[in-house]
Amino acid sequence: MATPPPPTILTPDQRLALEQQQRTTTLKRNIALGGAILCPTIALLPPRKLDLYTLSLAIGFYLSADHLAQSHYQRPLLSLMMPSFGNPLPSALPTEKAQINSRLAAERREREELERARREGVEGLAREKKERGCWGGFGWGIWEVWNWDKKKGKGGEEGKKE
Repeated sequence: MATPPPPTILTPDQRLALEQQQRTTTLKRNIALGGAILCPTIALLPPRKLDLYTLSLAIGFYLSADHLAQSHYQRPLLSLMMPSFGNPLPSALPTEKAQINSRLAAERREREELERARREGVEGLAREKKERGCWGGFGWGIWEVWNWDKKKGKGGEEGKKE
C-alpha cells in the first residue's frame, strides 16, 4: 500500500502567493463565463446591425470561450473544434500493414498528380509561348504595352477592351 506524500510546508509568502493565484484564476474564470454569456446576449439586442461594436462583442465572446476551453481542456478552442490544428486523431486503420499500404497509396496518388500537373504545365507553357511569340517569356506582348491592351475597333479606331 502506498502512503500519501507528506504535506508540504509553505512559508507565509508562498501561502499568500498561492492564495492570490487561486483568487486570480477564479476571477478570470468568472469574467470569462460572464463574457461568454453577455457578449452574444448584448449582440442580439436591438438594434441588430453588423458594425465595429458587434465585431468587438464577437471577439469578446471568442476570447471568453477560448479561455474557458484552455482552462478546462488545456488546449485552445480552435484545436478542439478542428482536430487537424492540434494533435492528429489516431489512425482508424487496424493494423500496421494497412497503415503502410494506405501511406504508399497516398504517396503514389500524389506522385501521379504532380506528374500530371507538370505535364499539363509544360504543354500550357509551350502553347502560351507559341501564342505570344518571342516576348512570351516576359509575360506581355509589344502590342499590349504600346496600346495599353486595347483592342482595335471598327474603322481602325481603338476601342475599349471588352
